[in-house]
Order: sequence, then structure tokens, then C-alpha cells
Amino acid sequence: MPISNFFIKRLLKAYRALNRYDEDDIDVIRYFLELYLWEIEKLIYLIVIFIALGTGLQFFVCIIAIATIRPLAGGFHASTAMRCFYWTLLGFMLAIWILPLITINSVIIVCIGVFSVVSTIVAAPTRSKQMERIANKDKDNLYRNIATFITVIWFIILFVYQDHFLSVPLIWIIFLQNFQLIAVWLSRKIKN
Repeated sequence: MPISNFFIKRLLKAYRALNRYDEDDIDVIRYFLELYLWEIEKLIYLIVIFIALGTGLQFFVCIIAIATIRPLAGGFHASTAMRCFYWTLLGFMLAIWILPLITINSVIIVCIGVFSVVSTIVAAPTRSKQMERIANKDKDNLYRNIATFITVIWFIILFVYQDHFLSVPLIWIIFLQNFQLIAVWLSRKIKN
């Protein structure tokens, strides 16, 4: 159980004591507290792990790439905080340590870039079921267009600087983001 649950319980108790919020409001407050506090806690754990293992710089650069795309595009959402942590850890481990063992060239970068851009155009934004209920869908096209534009910019930069040691983890983390984005989108289409 995340440590932040300790703080969430106390904050919710304080909100209930105010008598200004009904249980539906408390549920929305709980959801957003869990969302943000769990993300902060998860980020702290990941920073410690990757710095301790000597790949802190690669991790920070990958976090920047994901932070510019995922809030707009969405993607896979695990059912619990711990599952989210383990899936996130696995994704960064794949992008930083495992997938870079595969030799990539300009053609592969273009193929991954095209896949990522098309995935973003087709599937973004893909939200969690809880967020889908309360999301303002009027801005979906805007989010999709911005996420697509940012993905294109990343791949232009990565194509130009493909020989830089940070390029390969960045290519793979953006690929993984878009792979899971399209996988979630396809699984929802199949279920409907």
C-alpha cells in the first residue's frame, strides 16, 4: 500500500469534517488525491532506483519525454497503485536497459516514429475509466493534435541526433508509450 494513503485518509477526514462536501464530492477528491500523490510517490521510488543503478540521466530524459506526451495522449492504467508502479518500472527498464540492446538505424527510427505518430492520431486520448466519466471531451481533438505534434517533434530531434547516447532510450520509451496506448485502444474496441 502506498505511503501516501496515510495522508489521503487524513485529508479526506478533514474534508468530511467541513460538512461542505457530499460523498460524491469526496469520491472525486479521493480520486484526484490518489492520482497525484501516488504519482509523486511512484516518481520518488523510480528516481531512487534508477540513480542507484547508475542510469539516472537516462531515466530523467525518458521522464521528460513521457511527461510531454502521456498527459495528453493517455494510455494504460493499472487497477492499483502497486501494479501501476510495477508496470511503470518495467517500461523504463525495457527502454533503458533491454531494448537498447537491439541495434537501430535510420529506417527503424522512421518506422517507430511513424507507428508512434499514427498510434497517437488513432488512439489518443485514452483515459482511465474513472477519468473518462468526468473528462471534458470537448478538448479531445486538441489533446490528440498536441500529443501528435509533440511526438513528431521528438522523432525529428531523435532522428537528427540518433547517434547521441540518450536517443536510443528515448526512442524506446516513446515507442512503449504508443504501443501500450494502441493496445489499450484496441482492447476497448474489441470489448465494445
